[in-house]
Parts: sequence; structure tokens; C-alpha cells
Amino acid sequence: MKCGIYGANCPGWIISMEACNAHGLYYVPLYDTLGAGAVEFIICHAEISIAFVEEKKIPELLKTFPNASKFLKTLVSFEKFTPEQKQQVENFGVKSYSWDEFLQVLTGYKLVPGSNCLPLARPEAKFLRRAAFLKPNLWVSPYAHNEMHPRGEFPNQNPRVEEGLVTWVQPLQKKIKMHV
Repeated sequence: MKCGIYGANCPGWIISMEACNAHGLYYVPLYDTLGAGAVEFIICHAEISIAFVEEKKIPELLKTFPNASKFLKTLVSFEKFTPEQKQQVENFGVKSYSWDEFLQVLTGYKLVPGSNCLPLARPEAKFLRRAAFLKPNLWVSPYAHNEMHPRGEFPNQNPRVEEGLVTWVQPLQKKIKMHV
């Protein structure tokens, strides 16, 4: 499967490129410096089946239809499609998705900004020094097939040697000795 990426450098462009790299897919930058004919030529000769496109480049990409629709089966806009553009794309049998719709189709999840249940502790609470990952509403880390936990195998272990159970028990031992 080959992906085309059409538009100016932006976060969506980089994310699309990195996603292709992560999944072992070829990606082909689509440049329109020679016009829509060049974009059509690249799509058809590289046999691109999915294209990620900047919103303002959608009209240029639509000029490549119907020839490009022989290979192109899915279009993903970094932003959104107008209803007219969506209809035009789908008339050629090509699926069209906004960036958010596409992510929802792939993952089955939708990120909805809003409040979340944060720790019921003051910001200076000692446990938050070791559990700082509880502070943000969303924690995202790169996928690693051998990792079972997002903060490491033993996230609750304290790296300071002098602290721990011994530090907590010593004052208690002294009190017990005093009473005995």
C-alpha cells in the first residue's frame, strides 16, 4: 500500500509520514509545482491508494478525477471537506474522511477534550513527585510491543536509596524502644 501526502509541511503531514514509517508503508509526497497533471501522474504511476491532503489542496486534487480514482480509494483531509467536496469524492467511489473521522475509524476511539478525574491532592503532595504522570488529562507514549505499563515495569519504586520503608520504620522503632 502506498500513501500520498499533499500539502505544506504541517503537523498532519509529519504525523502521516511517521505513521507510514511506523507501519512499513511507502509514502509519496505529492507536489503540484507542475500543476494538477503532475499530481495525477504521481498518483497513477505510484499506484497511491490513500492520500492525506491539506484542506486548501482538495480542489487541486479533485481535478485529478476520474483518472486518479482508479487507484485512489481513500482521501483524508488534515482538516475537513465541504459537503460538496465530500459528495464529489464519493461520486467517484472514493471514501473521504476528516482527520478526526479517520482517527476514529482506525482506533475506535474519539478524543474529546474536557475535564477528567485528576488526583484529589494538592500540587505539592509528595506522591505526585513520583506519580507526575497523574497530572495531565491524557498520557500518550510511543507503542512498544514489549511494554506492559506506560511508565515502566515498576513505576512505584523510589530511586532514592536512603528513603523507603526503613526511613518510615526507624522513628516507630525508636518510639517502641522508649516504651519498652
